[in-house]
Amino acid sequence: MKPTDQQRWWLLRMAWTQRPLLEKMTLFWHGVLVSSYRKVGGARAYGRMMVQNQFFRAHAFDTFDNILLGITTDPAMLFYLDLTKSTKKAPNENYARELMELFTLGLGHYTQQDVYEAAAALTGWHVKGSTSRYLPRDHNDLTKTFLGQTGNFDYKDVVRILANHPATPWFICRKLFTFFVYENPTSDDLRPLVDTYVQSGHNMGQVMRTLLLSPQFSSTKAYRSRVKSPVEYIAGAYRALNVQGSGDGLPNISLLMGQTLFDPPNVAGWPGDKVSAVWLNSGTWMTRLNYIDLLLSRGTFTGRNRLSPIDLQGIVDANNIGSPEHFVDYFTSFLLDGVVDKERRAQYIDFFTTKDTSRGNAHITLKNGQSYPLNRVRGTLYLIMASPEYQLN
Repeated sequence: MKPTDQQRWWLLRMAWTQRPLLEKMTLFWHGVLVSSYRKVGGARAYGRMMVQNQFFRAHAFDTFDNILLGITTDPAMLFYLDLTKSTKKAPNENYARELMELFTLGLGHYTQQDVYEAAAALTGWHVKGSTSRYLPRDHNDLTKTFLGQTGNFDYKDVVRILANHPATPWFICRKLFTFFVYENPTSDDLRPLVDTYVQSGHNMGQVMRTLLLSPQFSSTKAYRSRVKSPVEYIAGAYRALNVQGSGDGLPNISLLMGQTLFDPPNVAGWPGDKVSAVWLNSGTWMTRLNYIDLLLSRGTFTGRNRLSPIDLQGIVDANNIGSPEHFVDYFTSFLLDGVVDKERRAQYIDFFTTKDTSRGNAHITLKNGQSYPLNRVRGTLYLIMASPEYQLN
């Protein structure tokens, strides 16, 4: 029920899941169909954010229709965008407007009259505890004209019309492509996804399959084209270094990096999902460096549940690492995809083998019998994970 515990739980789930694509897709929907714990009904209602999170996970690859139906009746969303305040005599327009502007169509594809008519059609839904309920007596049952269609519409009709609108696949596929591949996709980039959306009956799993198998996804243009988001950076490093921790302090690290789970800055989501370069500034960059330093030196971030630092000797022994060159190649193979230029590789090796003048007698012994100062071994890993290449997807 506490936001920090919810954030810690999800970061750990991201780090250790055996289905990372499912978690990344859940994160995608969280950044598109936005709600925040700050406006969900107070401290006793924070659990509504967990209900929404589990909905996104369960329906991550469902049809867009079902996703929209579910989020429209989601308790957190009902409260966040004021649909629970909407009545048949006084329809609230907030959700109707954002549903079109930020969730499905984008600006220019609807009018203020469409907002009003959709708001009237969406009446009847209210929140009770961690669930939602539909009250037919509070639904506006007058005839409505919405996006050129006329009828006694309810929320299902609004979703049906929006999911079938010709602007919708271009809108949602652009967001999906930008999040997973690169920014500013062309119409040619998006057309196969749009075609799949239409032909599959709006199935987002099939759209994702088309995206992942597309030439663009595996292209040189896509490679390292986006800065890792804070949560990607946090969960990825935690997993890569096999940190066995409770995640204490991770929510604060995420906050300082500029991305707080369950709390996007506004209904438009995180700007970094659209332009990833905004994830980096002088403050967030220093937090990334400090995070790696803390992982390597302490393995934890708070005074509670102190852990031993990362077991580098165990990693060396388990992988039969026999030389400084082998150490650098082993870690760059999966941290940097094995793609590192010769000059930077040489810098890592030089740092590893340079005489250490700091205090401390701890050493790491390689399989060739040579021992090297622990500070140098850790420092080499720090340089790899602080490198420009490691910041990029």
